[in-house]
Amino acid sequence: MKLSFREVFSSRIDYPHADLPSDLWDKIGKDYELKEDIAIAIKNMVGAVLSPKFKDVDKWFVTNILGSSIATQFWKDDSDLDVKVVIQPDKFVESNPEYSELTLKELKEKFLEVFDQHKNKDYFKVLNRPLDMYMASDDEIYTPDFQKRFDALYDIVSKRWIKNPKLYDIDTYDRDEVVEEGERMALEWAEHWDLDLGKIRRKLTEAQQIETYINSLEPQKAERFKQKVENLLFAMQKEIQKMHIEKNLIKQEYYNAYDAYNPDIEKVYDSANAFPEVIRMKLLVLWGYVYIIRKLNSLIETDLEPEDLNDVKQVLNNQVP
Repeated sequence: MKLSFREVFSSRIDYPHADLPSDLWDKIGKDYELKEDIAIAIKNMVGAVLSPKFKDVDKWFVTNILGSSIATQFWKDDSDLDVKVVIQPDKFVESNPEYSELTLKELKEKFLEVFDQHKNKDYFKVLNRPLDMYMASDDEIYTPDFQKRFDALYDIVSKRWIKNPKLYDIDTYDRDEVVEEGERMALEWAEHWDLDLGKIRRKLTEAQQIETYINSLEPQKAERFKQKVENLLFAMQKEIQKMHIEKNLIKQEYYNAYDAYNPDIEKVYDSANAFPEVIRMKLLVLWGYVYIIRKLNSLIETDLEPEDLNDVKQVLNNQVP
């Protein structure tokens, strides 16, 4: 599964609807088929994105697969269209020999770079839903290792389900029971990070107060106060570094949960997307912690300076990813 780190929005932390989204799917009896105009729009967008960058797309393109929450009952009005662009790597390299030395993982990253150039653009949408694309090889999409990461997978070209969505009775489905264990784990980190963010806010307020005072002083008198600001900035930087390390640990445990997947564990949790470590990560994203920590960490790629204080304040006040 990609994540570079892209945010983790999907399924089991959301409340289920009775059906798949009707703006995308036609319900035929108890089955669902993607609307033809949606399938065409996705294929056209994939072609428009790939053709300027790579040669002979028709020779190595296999299909588009739609998956994740938009292909389940756990969609939201702003859920993106998670599209796996399936290719034949050998035929791709024949047409694009400049990429022949890349491993499959490196080739996926190359495709991701192309897709990311369009991400969040107004035109990169279908029915006003953002597109989220990445590449998969034709020999992996039917493997358990690939399929375990998705609650449903639909082949847009052949118009068939590779992995059928499990349909739930929303009157008996207990979302709170599903997220309970992961939510408890997420709350432990949320409370811990609330304290850390509180320390950063306190140091930020003090540093800004001193900076305002310094501006009213003569340069000679201001010097000793500048050292205090530097000490506060250094302490803030250490707090941010610690939170970033902790966030990466949780992210790795999220990946490890998928890697440790087996059918017996799935029988307990119903889906790999309901594993506690997966729920924990998704909730910490939903609550804004992952966004805040990532944005704060981007500010300390170089040492924090007094002119960075307003940027830190802006990040702390924007808690919605």
